[in-house]
Amino acid sequence: MKTPLPLLLFPLLGLCALYSGVLVLARLTGHDTHAVDLLYMGVLLLCAAVAWQAYAQARGTGRRLLGWGTLGLSALAAAEVAWVLLFDLPGREAPDLSVADAGYLIYYAGLLGLLLLGQRRGRNPGALLDSLTVGLVVAQASWVLALVPLLQDQGSTLIFRVLNLSYLALDIVLLTLVLFTLRQPLAAPRWPLLLGLLAYVVADLLYFNLGTLYQPRGPLDLLWAWGAVGQALGILLLARTREPEDPGPAHARLELVLRALPYVAVLASCTLLVLYGPQDTLAGRGVVLLTAAVFGMVTLRQALSHAESLRLNRQLQAQAEALRQSQAQMEHLAFHDGLTGLLNRAGFYRALRAALPGGHGAAAGPGRLQARQRRSRPRGGRRGAARGGRAAGGLQW
Repeated sequence: MKTPLPLLLFPLLGLCALYSGVLVLARLTGHDTHAVDLLYMGVLLLCAAVAWQAYAQARGTGRRLLGWGTLGLSALAAAEVAWVLLFDLPGREAPDLSVADAGYLIYYAGLLGLLLLGQRRGRNPGALLDSLTVGLVVAQASWVLALVPLLQDQGSTLIFRVLNLSYLALDIVLLTLVLFTLRQPLAAPRWPLLLGLLAYVVADLLYFNLGTLYQPRGPLDLLWAWGAVGQALGILLLARTREPEDPGPAHARLELVLRALPYVAVLASCTLLVLYGPQDTLAGRGVVLLTAAVFGMVTLRQALSHAESLRLNRQLQAQAEALRQSQAQMEHLAFHDGLTGLLNRAGFYRALRAALPGGHGAAAGPGRLQARQRRSRPRGGRRGAARGGRAAGGLQW
C-alpha cells in the first residue's frame, strides 16, 4: 500500500513554475529584482520540507537511504538561505570561505551517500567504463576552461582555489555516478531523482566552465531550481515505492542515448587534443595527459567487449553441443527399448531400410513387406502345392 502524497508537493511545483515565469520575465524586460532570489530560496525550502515529509512516512530498510537525500537537500536549502540573506540581499561580496560552503559540502556528501548506498541490480563493468570515459572528458574540458585560469589567477587565494577545485571534482564524480546508475535497469519512479541530480550537476559544471561569461538569474538558475525539485520528487517516489518494479520500454530508449555518450565524449577529447595538444603550455600538457587517460579507458572498454564476446561465443557453442547431445539422446530413445536398450520395432525397420539396396526396400513399413510376401507365394503353382499336400499326408502316423 502506497503512502499519500505530501501536501507540500503541489505548492512546491506551483512555486517553482512561478519562479520560472518571474525569472524569464525579468530576463526579457531587463529588470533585475531580488524577488527572484526570494522565490528561489522558497523553492529550496519547500524541497527540503517535501523530503522531510517523505522521510517521516518511509518505513523499512530504505529509510536510511532516504535520510542521505533528505540531509543533502536540507543542507542545500540552508546554504542557499544563508547565501541570499548574507550576500545577495545586502549586496555584499562573499568571502573565499563562508558558512554557505559548509552547507554545499554537506549537500554533496548526502548525494554521494544516496548514490553509493542505493540498491542496484547486477554489475555492469562496461557501463562503469563508459561513465568514467565521459567523466574524464568533462574533466579534460574543465581543465582547459576552468582549472587552468583558476591556477593562473594571481589574485585568488589558496583557499579559494582548493574550494573551487573540490566543487569541480565533486561535480565530476557525481556526474559519473549518475550516468552509471542510469545505465542500470531502473523503473520510471527512480528517474526523477537521477535526472534532477543530473540537471543540478550539469548546471554546476557549466557555471564553473563559463567563468566570466556566466550571467546570474539566467538559464542555469532554472536548471538548479528544477534539479532540486526533481530530487525532492525522486525522494518522495522512493519513499512510496515498496517493491522494486521492472523497467519499462522507455528505459531502452534512455539506454540507447546513454550508450552514445562515450562516442561523443571521445570526439570531444580528440577536438581538445587538436586545439591544445601542440601548445607547450599548462593547458596543452594537461590535455595530452587526460587524452591518454581517455584512450586508455577506451582500450579497456574494447578489451572488456572482446572478452564478453568470447564468453558469449563459448556459451553459444556449449548450448549447441548440449542441443546436439539432447537430439542424439531423443533419437536413441525413439528407436530403442527404454528397459533393455535393444532395437524396438521402429529401430528394426529403420535398420532394415538402411540395409536394403537403395535404402528403400521397406519405406512403407511392415505392411508393404507383408504384401510382398503374399504376392510371392503363388509362384510354386498348383501342382507343386498338391504334391506337397500328398507328401505331407504320406508322413502321417
